Amino acid sequence: MDRARDRRPPAAALPRSLRLEAQGRFAIGYYHQRQSQFAKRPDVAAALDARSNDQDQGDGDDGI
Repeated sequence: MDRARDRRPPAAALPRSLRLEAQGRFAIGYYHQRQSQFAKRPDVAAALDARSNDQDQGDGDDGI
C-alpha cells in the first residue's frame, strides 16, 4: 500500500476542480476505461467456447 501512495503526486499538484472541457475528457476516459474492463478477452472467450462445445457434444444420453 505504501508503494501506491509513494507513486501518487502530492495533493498540491492536483487541481481542485476541472474546467468543463477537462471534465468532458475525464468522463470519456473513465467511460472507456470501465468498458474495457468488461470487454471479452479473445483467449478466455476461445477457452470458454471450446469448453461449452465439449459439454454440448457429450455422449447424447441426457438421462431422460
